Amino acid sequence: MLQLGPILGVLGATWFSYQWVIFRRTRAKVDDIPTIGSDGFIGPYLSAWKYFIVGHKMIAEGYKKVPIRVEPSKWLHSKHTIWWMIVVSGKETAEELRKAPENELSLQGETKDFFQMDHVFGKEITETDWYHIGVIRGPLTRNIWARFPDILDEVQFTLGEKLPLSEDWTSVPAMDTFVSTISRVVNRFLFPTLQTHRNPEFLRLQEKTLRPLVGGLLSRVRSSIRKMKAVLGPMIEERLEKDARTIISPWLLEQTPPGQRDVDDLVVRVLKTEFAGIHTTSIVLVEALFNIAARKEYLQPLREEVEDAIKQHGWTKDTFTAMRKLDSFIKESSRTGGLGSRSHDFTFSNGVTIPAGYAVSLVARPASYDTENFENPETFDGFRFTTEDEEEAIRTSFVASDIKFLLFGAGRHLCPGRFLAVAELKAIISHILINYDVRLPDDATTVPDGMFFRSNRGLDTRVRLQFRRRQT
Repeated sequence: MLQLGPILGVLGATWFSYQWVIFRRTRAKVDDIPTIGSDGFIGPYLSAWKYFIVGHKMIAEGYKKVPIRVEPSKWLHSKHTIWWMIVVSGKETAEELRKAPENELSLQGETKDFFQMDHVFGKEITETDWYHIGVIRGPLTRNIWARFPDILDEVQFTLGEKLPLSEDWTSVPAMDTFVSTISRVVNRFLFPTLQTHRNPEFLRLQEKTLRPLVGGLLSRVRSSIRKMKAVLGPMIEERLEKDARTIISPWLLEQTPPGQRDVDDLVVRVLKTEFAGIHTTSIVLVEALFNIAARKEYLQPLREEVEDAIKQHGWTKDTFTAMRKLDSFIKESSRTGGLGSRSHDFTFSNGVTIPAGYAVSLVARPASYDTENFENPETFDGFRFTTEDEEEAIRTSFVASDIKFLLFGAGRHLCPGRFLAVAELKAIISHILINYDVRLPDDATTVPDGMFFRSNRGLDTRVRLQFRRRQT
């Protein structure tokens, strides 16, 4: 009779040996890159758990200790955790990363892995052509101002519901209120004929789906998406039978590959487009409102600028271009962010190679607090990016590509929907500035602390804001 113990022992030793060989081969590919955290066989598992809890501190540690300046124009990089995420810093290497083509450093690949999109949306969707990004970057962006009256109307309607113009203070949960607001505005702009912005069941499911995304958890997402498909699918199918161009004007359908022009694919394109347009925008909006509520000295100059711009230009593109103080204030409020990619073999000019399949990111938050990048970086300066010079104003604007400010990414990997996001942000904040007073509970003057998951900073979803009809 065979003894179970020896068999298990052999199997265990075989598995351990196999894992050791894989580890050695994996580490050998990145041995020339300094490590933050353990570099051994067992230690990286502990470093990985540490990264989930205090990843932002590990990144900051790497930014201080590594890169090591090798020559005036060359830098090393840092790696950490069992996933060997490569973190790049330094202007020269960051510029090379910014210019890297998608077939060498894939933002789509890293996005799929980070959000586990194969599991959330299904491989049949995530492995097909991401043509909707071209739609967002092209015809959608070109039509923002043609459709801006819809944005403004929805802002006024939704905030009128959620924030009554009362003489008394009304307290609302900040994140829930403005995720819902952005959700309605995005739905109204993207899919006006589907009337999703007026469908309470769809909006409820969409907001329920976004909460785990904001919190970094995906456990309920797929279930909610199935329910959203059940609501949205028949609406799209009906319009496909009548006139497909009425779904999202002709924008999406014109660029849809013939083999993907079906209800299931279009439903997921709608959802993916909206998730991208709602998630980050809501966080930036609430962060800016926290700063407006806590820093009363900015309230009057922001109001004056908004009112002067509207008086001169009405509600137009020129209006928002003239809101340089507001643009600067929003950018300063969100002076954090990041850019990640999934690499193929990529070699920097200093000779460091990132092997295929490794995640690579630019340092974001520590760079935002580096005195070489910003004067007095620890001090909030709402008008830091305000200038009267036209060229400088364009170069430092919120939507501009800036290697020191990575909220929207950089270079080839810039967020394609950033122009729509900024139009929504300025429309909502302008409406609030004109019509409301805003404060934190107990009239606090300290901006609420954020919450970190891995190296990513989010907002405390429990924080409330208070609004009343403008008194002054």
